[in-house]
Amino acid sequence: MLNNWTFVGVSGVTNGGKTSLVNHLRKAFEGCVVLHQDDFFRSEFDPKHEMITELNHANWEALSSVDWDKLMDAVAACTSREPAGLKLVIIDGHIIFNNPRLNKLFDKRYFFTLTRDECYARRLTRTYDPADVPGYFDKVVWPMYLKNLQEIKDTQIEVTYLDGTQDMDELHKKVLQDLRNFLEGHKCRC
Repeated sequence: MLNNWTFVGVSGVTNGGKTSLVNHLRKAFEGCVVLHQDDFFRSEFDPKHEMITELNHANWEALSSVDWDKLMDAVAACTSREPAGLKLVIIDGHIIFNNPRLNKLFDKRYFFTLTRDECYARRLTRTYDPADVPGYFDKVVWPMYLKNLQEIKDTQIEVTYLDGTQDMDELHKKVLQDLRNFLEGHKCRC
């Protein structure tokens, strides 16, 4: 806990259920602070992007795709002041547990998983800006997900894994109860 704030991370596979869970938690913990990794993506033509030369496309799954300094500044800004009520920060994003500076802040971590086929099917229903180029999923998205997941497992941090194919209402209830138990045990002002 930083300055007596509780940090919750919601991460995992693309299209796994992160946003749905965060929206549920936001309603349950009125007044909490929510930060989305996606709001801190670098611009499309930022020179700091790792480029996939054969696809002529930025690797949006790599740590270099996010302006982590800007995200950490946002964390510092929201935790440097006294909140009206809650001292709870929820951050979501597919690679938030892979950034050591950010990852060390989390008191609770939830990570969505999906099979490759389910992930691909869900991704086809979404529109991205910039749009996925042909081959991006198989060449970049899925291999980077597996790489990032393995990095998380290798750090041996405590993570609650969530199967994104399960009933979302049930998953939401499970996480909400788990988080309430944690907060009660730590006497959080939530």
